[in-house]
Amino acid sequence: MTALETIPGIDFTGAFGITLILGLLIGYAIYLIASMIILSLALKFMNVENVEFSKLLSPIIIRDFISLGALFIPFGLGAIFAFIIWIGIIKYFFKIDWGHAVLVAIVAQLIPIAIIVVLFALGIISLLFFL
Repeated sequence: MTALETIPGIDFTGAFGITLILGLLIGYAIYLIASMIILSLALKFMNVENVEFSKLLSPIIIRDFISLGALFIPFGLGAIFAFIIWIGIIKYFFKIDWGHAVLVAIVAQLIPIAIIVVLFALGIISLLFFL
């Protein structure tokens, strides 16, 4: 018996468990595609050549596994460690120098932030419009 099966009133063994697993897998697939597009935009923004869409998946999956491990390093040092490793991964996979790798990593972090800000602003505007 797992810890999830001990929650009273929730049955994780039937269709709910399958739906949960499929939802997580579909969500991760959508996340991977969005991350690949964002990394591609960051690389093109920095004029990095030899960017193939099929070459973008491996660095993102490696970054995810390293970020999961970095969660267990305290005091925010894990985030710094994961970011430095992410820069090294970009440098290795796309054969660019450290300066360009740092800029690509920063731009790849700023693009989602900009998207979130725009979507948040649109949400606020739409709320104000309907009030």
